[in-house]
Amino acid sequence: AGQKARRRLQSETMLRFSAVVLLACLGGSAAAVPLSPPTPPGGSVRALAADPAHPATVLLGTAHATLFRSTDAGSDWQFWSRIGDHDDWVVAALVADRTTPGHWFAALWSWSRPDGGVFASNDDGRSGQPLWLGHAVRALAEAPSDPRILVAATLDGVFRSQDSGREWARISPAQDRELRNVESVAVDPRNPQEIYVGTWHLPWKTINGGHD
Repeated sequence: AGQKARRRLQSETMLRFSAVVLLACLGGSAAAVPLSPPTPPGGSVRALAADPAHPATVLLGTAHATLFRSTDAGSDWQFWSRIGDHDDWVVAALVADRTTPGHWFAALWSWSRPDGGVFASNDDGRSGQPLWLGHAVRALAEAPSDPRILVAATLDGVFRSQDSGREWARISPAQDRELRNVESVAVDPRNPQEIYVGTWHLPWKTINGGHD
């Protein structure tokens, strides 16, 4: 019993010492470290997006296909909805449509199957309908200069819609050894044909919508 007590005391001392060292590295004290409000339960956070028309309204997507919503800039959260009917779907990205209030897009992929897609909501994320299925979508972007254009980064390439998600076309070479496992995407604010994507090992760029 005496040995256990000594080991416990040593562990507690090391924990206190580690905390003091950490605070010293941060240049503060215990009283100076702010406590953040608790985040909502329901899976690891994978996507966050604010409503451009109402910046205090934020949607949060998790690794278990659930959405949470805050209307006070993240101070309080509530469970909002579940996207689709698969628990293994990950909400990879959330995009608020700047032209239509209450219209959102969500990108999903599955951690157990090569599946996923893009969903749309017309009621602030309370419900969602599939727009495009069959691809593991890891990132999604709306062109700032032309909101009708959406670009999806997937594990099997890059796809684009020019009609707000109704029709999609591949803009990366099919079966390309390099342009696959695409994890991030961005569209130039002034030129919707200038698209940047990032794979697991390299960044890529096109200046003409994927023709080159």
